[in-house]
Amino acid sequence: MILGYAECGEDLAKSDERHGRLKTGDVARFDEDGCFYIVGRKKRFLKIFGNRVNLDDIDRMVREEFNGMDCASAGRDDKLCLFVTREETAGPARKFLEKKTGLNAAAFAVLTVPEIPRNDAGKILYGELEARMGEMR
Repeated sequence: MILGYAECGEDLAKSDERHGRLKTGDVARFDEDGCFYIVGRKKRFLKIFGNRVNLDDIDRMVREEFNGMDCASAGRDDKLCLFVTREETAGPARKFLEKKTGLNAAAFAVLTVPEIPRNDAGKILYGELEARMGEMR
């Protein structure tokens, strides 16, 4: 049963008004025990040269390859921009993405930023990164 979000005490007494579906924009997988795991956000996908690319997966892969380096990806269809905080990793990160995804080098730009912008809760401010995408080459 899906109740959604309670905004007041009366909401807790409601029945399933959403018919078992709560559209959050999250992408999840579930295991054989029926446990759900959030693996990304619906709006964090690009279509690059006909391939669907999960930006959250890109960020995870880069962090794993480069020992937890702070990074974040953003983009628009046919161009992914990876923002990194260590200039010396920009070139290697781009080559890693090319090799790992099998996509043409033209699909990627890597920009070095002093820090990945975050809100007070620690969530990445993707809008601020997207505003910097004019610097892509």
